[in-house]
Amino acid sequence: MGIGISGPDYSQITVKGIIGSFYDTLEQELAGSWASLLGVTIPSNQSIETYRWLGLPPQMRQWLNARVAKGLPIRSFTIENAEYESTLRVDRNELKFDKTGQLMLRIGEHAQRAAQHWEKLVTDLIEADGLCWDGQNFFDTDHSMGGDNASTYKNELTSSEVPALNVASATAPTATEMEAVLIGLAQHFYTYKDNAGEPYNQGAKSFVVMVNPNMMGATMAALRVLLGSAGASNQLLVQDFSIKALVNPRMTSTDQVFMFRTDAKMKPFILQDAVSPTVEFLGEGSDTAFLENAYLFGVRATRAAGYGQWAHAIKATLS
Repeated sequence: MGIGISGPDYSQITVKGIIGSFYDTLEQELAGSWASLLGVTIPSNQSIETYRWLGLPPQMRQWLNARVAKGLPIRSFTIENAEYESTLRVDRNELKFDKTGQLMLRIGEHAQRAAQHWEKLVTDLIEADGLCWDGQNFFDTDHSMGGDNASTYKNELTSSEVPALNVASATAPTATEMEAVLIGLAQHFYTYKDNAGEPYNQGAKSFVVMVNPNMMGATMAALRVLLGSAGASNQLLVQDFSIKALVNPRMTSTDQVFMFRTDAKMKPFILQDAVSPTVEFLGEGSDTAFLENAYLFGVRATRAAGYGQWAHAIKATLS
């Protein structure tokens, strides 16, 4: 085996700097991610977590003779963690001779992708529309709260429930039409009642509306323009609630609008976090370095996203 003579070992400082930069970017990107608006983060320490869904505590009542204790309807469901990875291959010479910062840009993009992973998982749940805690599809027409409340509720809406969903063009609503749509959807949240028949979203003040990019202009205008096309005041600006717009390029539907309540303790989705993104480095002395003259920067995480409270989510189809 030949013995090579090398200069100063700059790679260790560079590698540490790259890893530090990755974590810094990851933290910044996670702080601005919309996933935390729609999902509650639950730590996980096993492969499968079981959630016992509990209805709301009973409402205050007049005390007559004695207390009346009411139990909570309990339904359980599970969320199984999965392992995820993303690996970046870097040539040794890129690490040693990069004079323009291109490598750091690539590492930054790698961190951005890792931060966006929760958003991808949540979008996958929205698109899949799987079963949630009450045994119904997350977006459905006959949800039940259980308990003493025998009523069923819809969070999959059409113009039958919200007349404003009937617009001139289902894939290109106007700002004025979108204004009416958003008010109608927010209004619908207040119709849900809990397991005891009490208003469930009584204190709702903050919502997020999620749309495909094709509705971006109309949605932004509906939330910001003072006057509509006919000169009427924008009613969204005088309501006692706020709506934040999210444009999600992962959405495949072009005629649907999603709205989520974001100010409740329970969220529409669960972000089950077992192992947060961790950087692993395969460098000097590895088989990859010797055989391929390259290093590997790997990111791994163990997590899962699952359905939370359906009563904090609405899917509306324009027609």
